[in-house]
Amino acid sequence: MQLPIGLTFNAHPERTVSVENVINMMPEATPHARSQYVLRSCPDLGPFVALGGDRAVRGMIEVRGLLYVLAGPVLYRVNSDYSTDAFSYVDGSGPAGISTNGKQIHIAAGDAGFIFDVETEVLEPITDPEYPRAFTSTFVAGRFVVEDADSQGKFFWSDLYDGLNWNGLNFATAELLPDPVLAVYGRGQTLTVFGTQTVEFWRPSEDGFSPITGSGQRMGLRSRASVAEVDNVIFYHASDGSFRAMSGYQPQRISTPNVEAVIKGWTDAEGFTYSLDGHTVYQVSSPTSDRTFCYDLTESQRLGVPVWFERRSGLGQTETRHRARFSAVCFGKTLVGDTQTGIVWELSFGFPPQFSEFYTPHLTDSDSHRRMTMSKLELVCRTGQTSTLDSAAWGDLWNLLWGGGDEDREPRCMLSISRNNGFEWGESKWRGMGLDGQQDTRVIWRRLGQFRQMACHFRVTHPIPFSVLGVNADVN
Repeated sequence: MQLPIGLTFNAHPERTVSVENVINMMPEATPHARSQYVLRSCPDLGPFVALGGDRAVRGMIEVRGLLYVLAGPVLYRVNSDYSTDAFSYVDGSGPAGISTNGKQIHIAAGDAGFIFDVETEVLEPITDPEYPRAFTSTFVAGRFVVEDADSQGKFFWSDLYDGLNWNGLNFATAELLPDPVLAVYGRGQTLTVFGTQTVEFWRPSEDGFSPITGSGQRMGLRSRASVAEVDNVIFYHASDGSFRAMSGYQPQRISTPNVEAVIKGWTDAEGFTYSLDGHTVYQVSSPTSDRTFCYDLTESQRLGVPVWFERRSGLGQTETRHRARFSAVCFGKTLVGDTQTGIVWELSFGFPPQFSEFYTPHLTDSDSHRRMTMSKLELVCRTGQTSTLDSAAWGDLWNLLWGGGDEDREPRCMLSISRNNGFEWGESKWRGMGLDGQQDTRVIWRRLGQFRQMACHFRVTHPIPFSVLGVNADVN
């Protein structure tokens, strides 16, 4: 019997219904291969450059082939030889809005705004008294645009190609409803204005910007830093608590009821996007809730259902939300900031996560609910890989878990079973997955006992690429 391995985060608030989940793994449709779909380990973080300090990354942007990163109060430039230059001082501590006109970089840091000239290498505050308090920034039709965080529905724009000068008459007010503007976002020649209750779309005009008639939507923004775009699709955390995607003017719900049950209390979601190996992903985290979810746009379109999975960093008691924060493509790499320190990571499938795990859907006899016996369970997965202390780079944590030493370590997979609807899980049963070259290794558990319903939890706590093709079982 082939058991379902699950596709997505489908853990129901009532565990009796479902405990299905994938963590640090993502589904991939393979219709012409050995299996219709597989689970594979997610891309993870590899070292790129350490900026120094213990301040989290607040934003990043690529300009003229170089990377600019705001970490704490310092704006860093990463040069083509990966050396860094530092410019300071930028106020604030939370996420900042960053945009560019090619010559200037505008930073909206809340109580103050800043302009960095990439040619003169001068970072200076915006002293124009008409500049509003703003947390987001975008560049549309030759002008920087920001929200006015202290007004009811206003947003302002700068003089043409000059982020230091702001005319007090260069503003507009949201028209659908007079709700406060939380964020602005530019996509081509369209300015998207996110209010707390509405989303409006504006275009350049002789007066600056004019609303696009009939385009406004009554589905506003809840979390300012959640707005992100990829492949001409804008994602955001909506005012009703859902996640939405817009390729035009209509916000489409992409979150499932089970995802929304988890995120219902979120108000501080931070999102970014990336595209790797054919996967287009929107990753969103809540610092307060300490959880990270990802929506795979590519696989959702292939499979016809919303595909979500979880991300985690660390191991055991040190597990946290995923450490990636903000993203930019530069030097031919997908680069992300760090949630804790001034580090820029490379996000790549070449760097496997510290652990991978998934929970299967419940297995039961839906017709008679009879008691069944499982004599054998085999995880059909990639085997014959080795972790070493150096490649894992876990330091003392590796020593604590595996007893130290520099010799190769055989990866192991854990199986734990629940027979009471996911409320309790049995003992951990570990099986080796083979050393390098031992690709014929089979991962098998035997004599697993009787059950009326069963769910399985598989976990690999080694930094290796982990791919699962299926779960086969002998059930009587």
